[in-house]
Amino acid sequence: LIQDIKEGSRKIVITTEKLDITKNYILELQGISSEQVLKSILPDGLINKFYTDKKLGAIIDKKTNKTTFRVFSPRASKITLLLYKKSSDNKPYKTMDLIKVPAEGIFETEINENLTLQYYKYKVDGPSGEAERFNYNRELTDLYAKAIIGHSGKGIILPSNYYDKSFEKWT
Repeated sequence: LIQDIKEGSRKIVITTEKLDITKNYILELQGISSEQVLKSILPDGLINKFYTDKKLGAIIDKKTNKTTFRVFSPRASKITLLLYKKSSDNKPYKTMDLIKVPAEGIFETEINENLTLQYYKYKVDGPSGEAERFNYNRELTDLYAKAIIGHSGKGIILPSNYYDKSFEKWT
């Protein structure tokens, strides 16, 4: 895997083949101490290489009557959408995996239905190991949701210009 190692005064540069960012890599340093020294690594500035100008979150297109779900998570290996009819539902009525667009670091899916006022969450999987926070067993709130139920509740699917007088009571 290692192609080249260059030593400087205080820095060692290791050149490798292309790394898969959905995996966790461990750098093992030998000869430093009597105990094994392991360090989880993520190449510096890697996330900055991904960009999308697409809208993120739940996006409703009233012209086509479709709802698109889009998440930025370049290190994830899998994202599953969980759809709920009511905020009180404990089990989703529908689940589906989002499709990864590696060049943009996003996952997305399109549903041929306007899902206004339905609810959703995600399950996200990715590298495991020290300092990693991926846990596919945990349901997550969309960071880009226009509204959510409670602190870490389900996202509410709303068109961008949606307004309801009852929202005035929400905090």
